[in-house]
Amino acid sequence: MHTKVAKNSSGQIVLDYAKAIQQSVFEQLRVVRDGKLCIVFSATVSKICYWELCARRHGKLIPRRLLIPQHVKEMNNDVDEQQSCVPAPAYGTCNKD
Repeated sequence: MHTKVAKNSSGQIVLDYAKAIQQSVFEQLRVVRDGKLCIVFSATVSKICYWELCARRHGKLIPRRLLIPQHVKEMNNDVDEQQSCVPAPAYGTCNKD
């Protein structure tokens, strides 16, 4: 993980994490976000002034027990269909400049 530590013009400590994961857990859903995290601490590092996560992508996870079996089958078919649309990598080839 690449972490960058700096001080801003107000003397606050700024931590930048190039890769971070945040999870929000709800009663029937979990949301996972992947992105860049920035945390700004007070000059004395006694408290967090603010933080932000710039999400590159996110996923919503639903417990299997909440799904109707027919929906699971439909979702599996959709995933299979999506995977068949992704071109396979060409192994053993390279671009020479």
